[in-house]
Amino acid sequence: MKPLTIGIVAEGPTDSMLLAALIDKLLQGKFRYVEIQPKKSKTGAFGVYGGGWRGVRAWCQTLAKDSQKFKAHFLQLDLLIIHLDADVARENEINCAMPCPPAQDSCDALAQLLMNWLGSLIRDEKLVLCLPADNTEAWVLAAYDTQTPYHNPPQQPLECVQKPDVIISNQGYKKPRRLLRRKEGKPKKTARDYQQFIPIVLENWGKIKQICPQAAKFEEESFA
Repeated sequence: MKPLTIGIVAEGPTDSMLLAALIDKLLQGKFRYVEIQPKKSKTGAFGVYGGGWRGVRAWCQTLAKDSQKFKAHFLQLDLLIIHLDADVARENEINCAMPCPPAQDSCDALAQLLMNWLGSLIRDEKLVLCLPADNTEAWVLAAYDTQTPYHNPPQQPLECVQKPDVIISNQGYKKPRRLLRRKEGKPKKTARDYQQFIPIVLENWGKIKQICPQAAKFEEESFA
């Protein structure tokens, strides 16, 4: 059987790493991954669209305007996963965040905006949106701490805790060292860190789905 071709559009390379590992775990088949966005240039910087959520937006909007590029990127794929963290909803340029709980309301608003970026070309069962709340590191936090005050719904569900990436980069969060280092005061997400995180996330995926409904939603829509 021909391996499935799965395209990944994500805010960053570490998000792509985690998504690919989850697909391997959940589908348990043979796949060929195409990391569509972000792309790195020869200098090591991100390519024409840049990285982060603005890179995802630029890629989507370019695709919407160019039907030939749409065909080149999309028609060759068996599945296209587009990732945006739910914290993007709070960006001044976006401003579609809703009261939390539930996180689902902000995710729904963000999903609608993302589909607007894509325009009318892409309405297909091949498309899966991945919108971790508040960001992908919420799944890492849930994997490492299945019993903490952050996981105490409904008063303070983890998906409503802002900036879990900052939480796991706090000094002393996990001894002998924090899970994420910082650079210029911000969490620094490296492939090396995620190579350590991913096995823990996969091992605890069932618990993560209980703690983070957006994780369960991603699995349901991707692998139903």
